[in-house]
Amino acid sequence: MLERLLDDASASQNEGEQRRLIAQMAASPDEMLPIALRALRQPTPLRQLIAMRVIRAIGYPRNAEAIGELLFHLEEPNFLGWDEAVQTLAEMGPDVVVPQVIARLLDQGRTNPYWAGNIEGFCLMLTQMEPVYARRCCPALVYLLSWGDLPAEIDRDYLLDVIERAGKDQTYILPVLFALTQSAEGDEMRARTRRLIASFPPDALSDYALCERQESRDNAD
Repeated sequence: MLERLLDDASASQNEGEQRRLIAQMAASPDEMLPIALRALRQPTPLRQLIAMRVIRAIGYPRNAEAIGELLFHLEEPNFLGWDEAVQTLAEMGPDVVVPQVIARLLDQGRTNPYWAGNIEGFCLMLTQMEPVYARRCCPALVYLLSWGDLPAEIDRDYLLDVIERAGKDQTYILPVLFALTQSAEGDEMRARTRRLIASFPPDALSDYALCERQESRDNAD
């Protein structure tokens, strides 16, 4: 019965009918959640999207079992249900989601051989959620940003996007940013890092005045 409803919703071109069927499926969360999770693992994009919407409609904490699957799909930003996955996780709250995201950001290939290539999807997610998610994940991203041998698949721009989203109260990141102005490859990345430093409040930067003067001397040389 519920499998058929999922098929009907996937085949329907009527958004109102889709919403009605999704609500009907979400009304049986214990029976429907395993069906929706199986659908996410099948190579049928539209059916995956409807399954993602059902999981969101079920709501937290009844859909808590889906967290791992939702995060897996976040690794591929071109996934049809990517935005829906972001919204579903956002509605679960940072206490639930942030520890899971940090574990994946710091995996370093231990459990996920594609770890470096998947960082982009998580960074994009964090820039679309409330800033509290970025703030709580920021230390993990700063740790990655401090690596001198960061894997080529990890674009520092995505890490800086999240740091900017976290806000200007994260003064602990300034040492890494000053180091990046010296070590980053490419004028554009160094310029972006300097702009980010300059965006911090003057009282925060006052403790780093010597670093700024040293950087100016290095640039002049």
